[in-house]
Amino acid sequence: MTTLFIIDSHLSIRQALGQRLSYVPGIDVIGTAGGSRDGVAQVRAAHPDVVLLELKLADGGGMETLRAILAERPSPRVIVLTSYLDDVERQAALKAGAEQYLLKDIGSERLAEEIVGPPGNEVTRIG
Repeated sequence: MTTLFIIDSHLSIRQALGQRLSYVPGIDVIGTAGGSRDGVAQVRAAHPDVVLLELKLADGGGMETLRAILAERPSPRVIVLTSYLDDVERQAALKAGAEQYLLKDIGSERLAEEIVGPPGNEVTRIG
């Protein structure tokens, strides 16, 4: 079972992703957070296997959140899940240690594969 934590500023996105992924065999959504500080603290306490992280957080701390999560030992795998492809942000996230940079329009099946399976392409665009 892969444990998953979701960090996104938008409550509706967190709820939709959590619900969508809670039905996938092999994924256990163990928590969500809406901001940087709260997200890092909850990830630190929950010890998930994977974190889905939107870098464009309302508190502006997306990259700092990524770095703080990856500084934990052991650190979870971090997959950036975003609405807009930004090549500069993508390169920075991958350089900082994010495993993937995916667009939110990815299909549920493919997203589940990325969460529980081996790493795939650096950017995935699937509707």
